[in-house]
Amino acid sequence: MTVKNQLAIMALAAVVRTAAADVVNVQIKATANTDYGTNAVATLLSEVLTAPDGRATYQVAFEVTPPAGRSIRSGVTGTAGSSTAQSWGVGPENTLFNGDNDDRVERIGNLQITNFNANGGELDAGHFFGLSFTSVELANAQSANKDDVLVVLNGSMTNDLGDLVANPESIDLEALAGVPVTEFSLANGTTNTTDKWSVNQVGVSVGIAWRADWMRGAWGLSWAPEGMYNGRSETLVDDYETFLEQIGGLKTIDYVQLNLGMSYIYSPVHLGPHALLESFWRGDTDAEGNPINLVVPRASSGVDPLGEWAAATKAAGLKVQVYVNSSQMLRRGDIPNPAVIPDITERWTTWCDTNAAAQAFIASQPYHTDGTNTNRPYMFCYAEFVLKEYSLRYGELIDSYIFDSGYMLGSNGDNATGGVASEQLLYKAFSDAARAGNPNATVSYNNSPERDTEVLNPFSEAVHFEDYMFGHPYNGGNNIGSHTIGDPPLYDRNYAHIQKMTETGGNVHEGELTHDWLWDDRVVGHFYPPMSTTAWNAGQTPALTDAEFLLWNLEAMQAGGAISWGAPLNWPPGNGVSLLIRDWGMDQLALMDAHLCTNEVPGAPQWARQHTPLPDATIGQAYFHVLTEGVHFWDPEGDAVTNVSFASAAGGPSSWMTIAEMPGNPGSWQLTGIPTEAAATEYEFRLRIEDASGGTERKVRLGVNAPPAFLDGPEGYPVWAADPLELPDAVVHEAYAQVLIQGLDFQDFEETNLDVSKIGGAGWLSLAEAAPGWWRLSGVPSPADAGLETVELRVSDGTNATDCTLVFTVEPAVDKASILAAANQNYGTDAVATMLSDVQTAYDGLATFQFAVDVVPGAGTAIRSGNGGGATTSQSWGIFSSGETDNARFIFNGDEAEFVESIGNLRLVNFADGGGRLSAGDIRNVSFESITIADAQSGGKDSLYVTVGSVSNNLGDLGSNIHVVNLEALSGGSAPVTAFALGTSTTNALNKWSVNSIEVNYSVLGPETYSTWAYDHGLVGGHGAPGSDSGDLDGYANLAEFALGMDPNLADAGTRDSAGLVTTGGTGYVEWVYRRRSDHVAQGLSYLLIDSTNLVGPRSGTNAADHIQVGPAVDGYEPVTNRYSTGEPAKFIEFRIRQD
Repeated sequence: MTVKNQLAIMALAAVVRTAAADVVNVQIKATANTDYGTNAVATLLSEVLTAPDGRATYQVAFEVTPPAGRSIRSGVTGTAGSSTAQSWGVGPENTLFNGDNDDRVERIGNLQITNFNANGGELDAGHFFGLSFTSVELANAQSANKDDVLVVLNGSMTNDLGDLVANPESIDLEALAGVPVTEFSLANGTTNTTDKWSVNQVGVSVGIAWRADWMRGAWGLSWAPEGMYNGRSETLVDDYETFLEQIGGLKTIDYVQLNLGMSYIYSPVHLGPHALLESFWRGDTDAEGNPINLVVPRASSGVDPLGEWAAATKAAGLKVQVYVNSSQMLRRGDIPNPAVIPDITERWTTWCDTNAAAQAFIASQPYHTDGTNTNRPYMFCYAEFVLKEYSLRYGELIDSYIFDSGYMLGSNGDNATGGVASEQLLYKAFSDAARAGNPNATVSYNNSPERDTEVLNPFSEAVHFEDYMFGHPYNGGNNIGSHTIGDPPLYDRNYAHIQKMTETGGNVHEGELTHDWLWDDRVVGHFYPPMSTTAWNAGQTPALTDAEFLLWNLEAMQAGGAISWGAPLNWPPGNGVSLLIRDWGMDQLALMDAHLCTNEVPGAPQWARQHTPLPDATIGQAYFHVLTEGVHFWDPEGDAVTNVSFASAAGGPSSWMTIAEMPGNPGSWQLTGIPTEAAATEYEFRLRIEDASGGTERKVRLGVNAPPAFLDGPEGYPVWAADPLELPDAVVHEAYAQVLIQGLDFQDFEETNLDVSKIGGAGWLSLAEAAPGWWRLSGVPSPADAGLETVELRVSDGTNATDCTLVFTVEPAVDKASILAAANQNYGTDAVATMLSDVQTAYDGLATFQFAVDVVPGAGTAIRSGNGGGATTSQSWGIFSSGETDNARFIFNGDEAEFVESIGNLRLVNFADGGGRLSAGDIRNVSFESITIADAQSGGKDSLYVTVGSVSNNLGDLGSNIHVVNLEALSGGSAPVTAFALGTSTTNALNKWSVNSIEVNYSVLGPETYSTWAYDHGLVGGHGAPGSDSGDLDGYANLAEFALGMDPNLADAGTRDSAGLVTTGGTGYVEWVYRRRSDHVAQGLSYLLIDSTNLVGPRSGTNAADHIQVGPAVDGYEPVTNRYSTGEPAKFIEFRIRQD
């Protein structure tokens, strides 16, 4: 048994982890030197004990009834022996059981929990169960032929023990009774005057069922991609985020099941890095150079799929259940390892047989080997060197472990059904290892559905070291809802799991007839079925009708049971969208979620999911977070939540945080304030939601972090965190919003009421206070704003102010173009087919261009376009093989195994600037987005594969016509797709389809603006003002240098404008020539020549030159010539540039 803690107090408490509970063994003594009173029932109490949650406190009590006219009395006996001041017997004469007095106690019973205090934890008195007497320790009852002890158990089982062997000696009451003992009595067995002894202490066992409490009325989904060996898991880290987004609208879901290990013969494959397991890969590759025997993501990849997925799950308010197959590194009987991991079992067992640490561990306990089961030591080694390491690494990220193939433990020396803890030591080792990093983690094992006594209980026997049942469905999980297969039908056999939960209130072994065990009475009923008829992670057909699905889930939730549904993914071996739940599955889940929202717990409003994550706060930083009705909580009847508050006015962050409904936004409740803690702090407190029907509380956690560093500034002035301050990027045409937070981006150490204003730059951005201390920059950039953007802000405390330049990039909008084949064209056998997009026009309305791509056919074939029937057109294309006729010429034919070697060399062609400032280099980020397939929707007939990079994706039939295949999703989204290949994935003669088009993404770099020009030249703060000349002091303001194409950091006066005398046709002119930006209209620039006849009076003329001539643009600047006749009166001319 694993001792969790020991209390060296008057009542010694040992805590042992077992089924669904911690079992606390308490030794209870009497109060020292006390006479409890004649005819008075004596209540004996344990010391105050602390529950396994570390918070709740309680005592254990029982009553002792003396015989009529006598009392219970404690104290040292006359001859002492092994008695103490707390030893007790029958008084009032002494503290002994005396044979000559025929001393006895009528009853020792009424075991109970008393003086319980939760102390802010989740436990209550209802979590305690299975109280029973385990032992009684007697003092001075060892004298041969003198002492005699009589014990009557449970009111009827009489045991005359005679004189005992030792002094003191402990009597095992459970062993005497063979069943749990809930009451007993003691008496002298003879009337011998020397028959004298006393009771030192009584042992009591208390079960505390709490670890699996969160699973009562909980449901979750299993997300199980396949083929995670040999490096594939390293590429799927981001795919899980997409899955979480897909289920983001489900409010009643409680957890997600993730794979720590894979299933069946792939059980050696694990989804977290592990140095030992990685060492079994020795650079092995197959004939094509792909890794083999690699069963974990490599440390060099820098990714931890399981760790990142678990953290993301927690951030989504869900708990994490992980799947492990108990066959782990071993073969399943005589089944060989798969070809992708052929040598992994031998390398594992060799390590266990030769590694010094492993050998020492195996030798450390005699039960690690049994002389019969050769795999037994390897299984203990897995628990110690693999499972425990994962548990310690992930800690509280993992809330539950679900071990499949429990028969591997039962067939290697353990007994899964006998109910004897000492015969379940492999189970214990696995459970202990799983809980090494999180003692609160729940555990279950798949010991198959019950078959011997199925009519009484469909759940198999529990083992001592699990908290909830695995709940494997009958018929291997296939067709679980069939009303026609089997006798009784599979529907009835599987629905029996739900009915058992309802019958027992979720405690599916409580009060059962097959066993009279108490230790399994709080094992939670859990069922683990697939949603489809065929597989836990795939399938096209629902296993249950919508009505049946609603029935099973509602009944199980209201009964206090749990269900883990196997989610049907589009294509488990794929990635991206392939790893999302099929549409029919999401439809059923959404329907069920809505049904549970309304019916599971009617009345008071309910919190969504298992947790309500709150973002961390920072000392001195304005905090702002919104809890939204319909997202974070809801009301079953649709009533409005009328209040969100702290459940207790004291404690937590309530000293600085306020909760209020947002004005003008009903249903949104904002948590605001500025933390005032002196040091970083972790809070755990309760929030309460209420409506007219009542209220519901939820425990939440909030971390308050230490404040960040700020720039130094003059005393009394506000300061910025940085200058320039970098902001996240924006995208053309997409709404942009960025919040600047007091205490994070700016601060004043003497003043809390600060004002922020915009003083320049980024005309499309507006600034407004969103909440106290939160200032929101927002707007929508246009194509003209693409590129580097700056904005000038000022923070003021009312007396002093400090400016800052904010810098970010406006990314160009992603434009799209479609590339099609030329209509009705045979590109030639073995010839590269070059296909073009339509002519694209840039945002300036001037530049035009196209994209080209090269399609390389398989050897001996040609790319050919034409109408192949169905949804194709004359520009649809396929593969033409010699001898094909009719429509077969224009399609991919499965019976010919047709394919293209590559589709790549994507490039810009036929660019023309149209007289604008754009160049070919401004067309950027060109990549493949998708390919549109026609006529590949026939189930069981059509089938295609797409290879992107090193990942080949067998998409099967596409399910719709026309179907867009997202290449970016197939690639994993880690890099732009610049090449791919595709072909038929079966040789079925009916496998026929065509390519309609290839879609590409691109972006066009936006024009330079004054703000980006200034920043590019290092002009920030006041130096970047349009009227400043601080950079080079050459007499030209920054705006003039921008407008003329000058360098603001180089004294280059006169290089871009000049004046001189010229004569044309006998007439003399004063000629002024300057360089004007060719995009001056878009930039809002005006170039003005203002003339007057004197320097005193008003200037009467504007651009009054006799002639203006504009030359061709060079590098984006066009020469503008202004001429004044020398025959005119004298003039004074000013060259002025302004920007609207």
